[in-house]
Amino acid sequence: MKIKKRLYAAALLLGMMLALCIFASAASGAAGTITTVTYEYDKETLTVTLSGKGAINDFSLKDAAPWGTKIKTAIIEDGITRIGANAFYGCTALTSVTIADSVTEIGANAFYGCTALTSIALPDSLRVIEWSAFEKTGLTSVSIPNGVTSIGTYAFSYSKGLKSVTLPSSVTEIGDYAFARCSMLSEINLPKKLQRIGEDAFMECSRITEMIIPDTVTEIGRSAFSSCTQLKTVVLPKNLKVISTGLFRKCTALESITIPSSVTEIGDVAFGDCKKLKSIEIPSGVTKLGGAFGGCELLTSFVFPKGITEIEGSTLSRCKNLTSVTIPDGVTKIGAYAFSGCTALESITLPDSVKEMEFAAFSGCKALKDITIGDGVTAIASQAFASCVALTDIPSGKSLKAIDANAFEYCDGLVEITIPDGVTEIGEQAFWRCDNLKRVTLCSGMEVIGGSAFNTCPKLESIVIPKTVTSIGNGVFYQCPKTMVIYCEPASTAYKYAEQNGYRCATITDDGSEGEVYLDNRIIMTIDSTEATVCGVQTTNDVPPILVGNRTMLPARFVAESLGATVKWDAATQRIVIEKGDTRIRMYIGVSTAYVNENPMQLDTAPFIRNDRTYTPVRFIAESLGATVEWEPITRTVTITK
Repeated sequence: MKIKKRLYAAALLLGMMLALCIFASAASGAAGTITTVTYEYDKETLTVTLSGKGAINDFSLKDAAPWGTKIKTAIIEDGITRIGANAFYGCTALTSVTIADSVTEIGANAFYGCTALTSIALPDSLRVIEWSAFEKTGLTSVSIPNGVTSIGTYAFSYSKGLKSVTLPSSVTEIGDYAFARCSMLSEINLPKKLQRIGEDAFMECSRITEMIIPDTVTEIGRSAFSSCTQLKTVVLPKNLKVISTGLFRKCTALESITIPSSVTEIGDVAFGDCKKLKSIEIPSGVTKLGGAFGGCELLTSFVFPKGITEIEGSTLSRCKNLTSVTIPDGVTKIGAYAFSGCTALESITLPDSVKEMEFAAFSGCKALKDITIGDGVTAIASQAFASCVALTDIPSGKSLKAIDANAFEYCDGLVEITIPDGVTEIGEQAFWRCDNLKRVTLCSGMEVIGGSAFNTCPKLESIVIPKTVTSIGNGVFYQCPKTMVIYCEPASTAYKYAEQNGYRCATITDDGSEGEVYLDNRIIMTIDSTEATVCGVQTTNDVPPILVGNRTMLPARFVAESLGATVKWDAATQRIVIEKGDTRIRMYIGVSTAYVNENPMQLDTAPFIRNDRTYTPVRFIAESLGATVEWEPITRTVTITK
């Protein structure tokens, strides 16, 4: 029994001692060993001290460092050689870091998100700064020690308070996004041994005004200086071969730049939206020129080098002050939107070598009056000249075969056009909304007129369609005047189309005047005259039309039946009923309200009886039956078009 009591007492004493140790540890902090490195954490001062020999472990977001993220001070003592990945990730309260001269490497994300850390002294022993090591920190300045050769990807990116960076002569590479979005960065030196500047390396560093790039640099990644909005002076290295995609895009303060003669390629949007760029000379050795200068609003002239074979999409789009362009022989293709929105460009000549023109190549060139497309172009591409409101004629070339869809939509300067010989097809909506187009002549050999080709041309008076046309699409003349004349040959496709759709159809003489009329969809009457013309046939009405209160009145039967309707008269109720298809018109003698499909309509002049004849308002009946009415006051002529 005594033995059991003694064992119980010993166990109790041991438990109390362990509890005391735990209490002491909780009160003063924590300690531990990570491989060969020991750490001590003081909870009162929120300080972690790391000592020992070798590298601090690499951590992850899932397996984080044991000292947590609430520390304010970090001391890395002599003997430590590497600060591991994610070691101080997200330590937003960290304000002080001491790093011993033994440290040679700082791992990925080591100080990521340390937003309170405004300064740090990097040891001379340091050789490697890995990716995102100081991303999103509060650093305001940093000096990289000599011996570091590469600044890692994202190393200092998003450090929005960083104002100055000193790079040593040992640095040969600045990694991708290394200083991206350091929006306060205004001072940085590029070392003389530098060879590569990575993609987006200085993107959105909006305070940088000058960038002198040493001649040792042979590669500058895409968008490296994009959106450096205060960058005014740039010196490119003399051995650079490629100006990469988006390199100076949205550098809105850049006024001029000299491109070295070594350059052979300029990438897409390389100078896109450089709104103050006034002039640029492209070296003769450049053989590839992407859509590099779109939105350079102050460029007034541009000469393409002789080695260029393709003007790529959007190359000079939105250059609204561009007035002069020189395209050398040898260019075979004009890309989509290549000159779109060049609103000051009045003329341009495409050499015979150009074979292809892509979508909207010259769309929105509102001043363009004169264009020569050369003899190589086979088709005017879709929307190629859309909204070119100053254009008065259709460009022609010996090889031109097709005018594609919407090619000349919104070209309000077109009044009278002749489609060039050789063209066999007009695409859908090719001349849609050409508001001033009046007369069109299609060349002999034309075969296809696409649907809605002349849709909503409100002033179209006539069109000459040759017998070679075998296909006319739906809605070709939708919302065009019904008074329009189609000049064609009898029994042709155009004749049948006119007959089916109620258009006037006639021949045209050599001098351009109207010849024999085949189809006429008009009713022509003169006030106080019994002579009338109905669909080209002379006829005599038993009573003439008269004017009553500036309204033309005539017995309903003559107009209604000429328009294909039936008329019924009920003497007992003095009611007139006119019917055509789904339309039913009801009127009463002496009543100024009429009914169209039972919908009440107010009349300016009520129907009346004179000399036993019932007079009704001509315009109201005609328009209710879907016809149009024109009044010629000089000759006092009424023309109703079916």
